[in-house]
Amino acid sequence: MAEGSITIGVHLIAKDEAGRLPRCLDSVSEWASQIVLVDTGSSDRTQEIARAYGAVVVSHVWENDFSGARNEGLKRADTDWVLVLDADEELAEGGEGLHAELAGATADRYSVRMEHRLGPRPEEAVLSRAVRLFRAGKYRYEGRVHEQLARIEMAGDLEEAIAAPEEGLSELRLLHYGYMPEEMARKGTAERNKRLLEREAADSPEDSFVAYNLAVAYVQSGERARALRLFEKALNLADPNAPYRPTLVRDYAETALNLDEGDKAVDLLASESKKYPDYPDLALLQGKALQAQGRLPEASRAYEAAASCRPERMEAYICLAGAGSYRPWTALGDVARMRGEAAKADRLYSAAIVAAPSYRPAWQGWVEAMRELGMSYGEVRDRIEATVKLSSLTDGAKREAALALADAGGYEEALELVRTMNTSFDRELACFCLAVLGRHEEAAMEVRQALAEREGKKQGESVGRNMVEIALLGIWNGHTEEGPDWLLSAIPETDREAARKLSALVRRREKEGEVNGGGEVRELAFRLSDRALTLRLPDLAWILAEMSGESELSFAKRLFRRGYSLRGADRLLRLMQRGELDEGGYLLLGETLFGKGHYSTAAAVFEEALASWPEMMPARLGVTECYLRMAVSVADEGLRRNPGHPRLSRERGRLEESLRLLAGLPWRTPWNGAERSNSDG
Repeated sequence: MAEGSITIGVHLIAKDEAGRLPRCLDSVSEWASQIVLVDTGSSDRTQEIARAYGAVVVSHVWENDFSGARNEGLKRADTDWVLVLDADEELAEGGEGLHAELAGATADRYSVRMEHRLGPRPEEAVLSRAVRLFRAGKYRYEGRVHEQLARIEMAGDLEEAIAAPEEGLSELRLLHYGYMPEEMARKGTAERNKRLLEREAADSPEDSFVAYNLAVAYVQSGERARALRLFEKALNLADPNAPYRPTLVRDYAETALNLDEGDKAVDLLASESKKYPDYPDLALLQGKALQAQGRLPEASRAYEAAASCRPERMEAYICLAGAGSYRPWTALGDVARMRGEAAKADRLYSAAIVAAPSYRPAWQGWVEAMRELGMSYGEVRDRIEATVKLSSLTDGAKREAALALADAGGYEEALELVRTMNTSFDRELACFCLAVLGRHEEAAMEVRQALAEREGKKQGESVGRNMVEIALLGIWNGHTEEGPDWLLSAIPETDREAARKLSALVRRREKEGEVNGGGEVRELAFRLSDRALTLRLPDLAWILAEMSGESELSFAKRLFRRGYSLRGADRLLRLMQRGELDEGGYLLLGETLFGKGHYSTAAAVFEEALASWPEMMPARLGVTECYLRMAVSVADEGLRRNPGHPRLSRERGRLEESLRLLAGLPWRTPWNGAERSNSDG
């Protein structure tokens, strides 16, 4: 325990947190003068662990009220200051200097910087500030859930309490893991919060803050349409100066976008982003909404606004990590690629990678942009080396780079990069690259090694399954044996018998129905058929598709969407000649003809799709672009006969502008580099 004139107590509430509590308490135990833990009904070693750290443990009956539990702990405060934590948090920075900081305190309460982890990668985080440090005896909590700090003399007036200005910013930084998907599932956070907030909303139906938090709980439980209505109500009720209002706007807009309510999001952000010019998340969402509508120049301006937000002003908001830097740079790179500006995209993506070496969207865009500039895969690798020095990257960043190379079709270079990983060698990715390169025996050896390393371990079971299936498909493609027992026995028990039956069928090249393999065989055959397409085994994929009972039309569409455009189009054409093509098939066939420049024929095929489904937007956009390109050809022919004709020149300019606008609307199949390279397969 620390000595000195300033005493600091760390206060927590917990239930069944034995697995997380030591990490939390280790981060504060060296300097905390007092630790108070309010236990709300643990059945594990939570209380025992807390006492081992010298904590005052208070048993408290849970009454569906977070503030009640917090306040029970505050009654035991025997220090000058209180720092409030949760068991799924840890102090990352600032603890060693906290006594000196508080010795010169000029405020009664301080906010701390928080990093809320959303996933394993560094960029999967939300940054915020929250009041967690305050003078003991002056404050209490209000609100059943998402409790807020209020001065004791203001207790009972929640709106006034949360609107009170924050008076100081501490040097403390907390890491919070409670929003990780596995933690949310473990605690049942969404359902618990929804239940408590619905009760609070019934008591206070016109409380904007309660309505907002209930809407968030609905989003977390998958009820987005219900949440959208409640976000709108909360926004209408919110005080214009409420500190949570900017985040309410953000969550409202994001939910609208996720529900394909793009117009609602655009209208909302057009006005609200002006009120919060230093909130990058709003500008990012505005750019995303505009980009979805094909309004690329406006989207670019929104992304540029996000990138220009001042860091010191951004701290007033709850922000995605990188919202003011590598995220908008990556989005600007995406827009540049859509406009055919690969060199500009290259610069933007590389800047994003330098700032966030593990950011997957930037890696994917950067490798694709370099390929569009005509670089070979080896030149792409060399450019990466020159920009970020591969040896300096973490294994996580190397994996993202390797994945991007593989997605673009650079399997040799991806494999080479995987081999340089130090402590977390990605054997599954190595196995995949070897299989796509046709080196199936080496892929099988990787599986043998992985199984030997993971013998008796539960972790990695799903990864092992993927690798086993990759190796099995390689053996089946050679159809020299059904599949060795050591490989088939590595299939999870639920699918093992189906895999044995399917293996025998594949060797004899028989359809499933001829042997009565059952529904499990058909389901496994369908899944492995799709995996075979990713491994560049389209003939085997069709054999498996037939065994699964899949129709030729469905398989032809899958072929096309996996990048086998010529194979898929050939099948679609035969199906059309037999009168067996549906509107989705006509759409893909029209896209093939469009890609070859047969605009008149493509337009007729798109019209066939629209005859059955008039609202099919990709077909409507496709036929529109066909007619525009035909009109450009007519205008060009006229200008060849009458060079410089003013009216023709003006009309051609208008047509080109319309085509530029259409370029921002993604109606064509979005292939990555690896899928595009399948087109001649």
